[in-house]
Amino acid sequence: MSFRSDLYHGETQLNFPRMWRKSRVLSGLAILVAIFAIVVLRLNLGIDFEGGSSWEVRAPGVSIAEARDLLRPFGEGEAKIQIVAGETLRIQAPVKDPVKANEIGTALSKIGEIGAVQSVGPSWGNEITKQAIKALVVFFVLLALFMAWRLEWKMAIGAIIAVVHDVLISVGLYALLGLAVTPATVVSFLTILGYSLYDTIVVFDKVHELTARPSITSRHTYTDIMNTALNQVLMRSINTTMMGVIPVIAMLIVGKVQGADTLLEFAVALFVGLLVGAYSSLFVAAPIVVWLKEREPRHASVRAKSQQRGDIAGRRIDTPQLVGAAGGGIVRGLTDDDPRPRAPVTAAPATGSAVGIPPRPRKKKRR
Repeated sequence: MSFRSDLYHGETQLNFPRMWRKSRVLSGLAILVAIFAIVVLRLNLGIDFEGGSSWEVRAPGVSIAEARDLLRPFGEGEAKIQIVAGETLRIQAPVKDPVKANEIGTALSKIGEIGAVQSVGPSWGNEITKQAIKALVVFFVLLALFMAWRLEWKMAIGAIIAVVHDVLISVGLYALLGLAVTPATVVSFLTILGYSLYDTIVVFDKVHELTARPSITSRHTYTDIMNTALNQVLMRSINTTMMGVIPVIAMLIVGKVQGADTLLEFAVALFVGLLVGAYSSLFVAAPIVVWLKEREPRHASVRAKSQQRGDIAGRRIDTPQLVGAAGGGIVRGLTDDDPRPRAPVTAAPATGSAVGIPPRPRKKKRR
């Protein structure tokens, strides 16, 4: 069958453990760039987090340098200034005095039409920051408890590291592009966590299903079991990601065309987060769990026997399933994700059972 057909039926033969070696380098570079951007370039925090005042001035033809010259007499020559929608200046300064804010607004009205004006006190900004951090901490705690209860604590560790990986790269991109971090951005980050976790839990649930069979865990390494699970749920992960990316692309287009910068900034975080989340489920969470599980005595012994036989790591193992059918039939060789019709195959009767004993021949009557 073609690769597309194998992908649809969950029968691909991709060797994910071999790809994990390259993904470690890719993830490491992405994290280093993200940390550099956050530490050196720093995040462009909105006034909701820092406090201060902001003005949006519709001023066609006015440059950022000219706007700075106008703000210097007020001691705000280093204010954050962006040109949005082509002709609107978005100015943000740490001005908390309402009198001074009004004076700056009057000066800006000379170069254009004043639009939205916003002022946030320092206490409100600090409260918003604390609430955002608290929300993330509560999220991670609940995630760890749920996954440890539903699956196991090692899978919880893999999922949390994958989520941190996703958020760090997304936040690093915001710092790299200089996008404003607003409460809407925090909401988008929380949405990213949900999508990333969905893919990860789907993978781990399939692994949990396979490892529940002693016939599989006694003969195959945990690496091979994980590789099989990834191949079986690959199509589901792709479908989930695509269904989330398509409407986000629409938001990006609308935000760019209509000049809706808040919508654009929200969509950027979602777009990057969805792609990174799908990647981390396959190439971050999975190898971390394999690394932890392969050190358990039972999996370590199976791995040692596999290495003695010279088996190649990352094989796709056969996982036949027996499903009861009407009339005592059984179905062999089909997985849960296989959409093909299940044709029952009559099982051979057990020797010596009541079903397997043939009827006694009748005696001929004497005449």
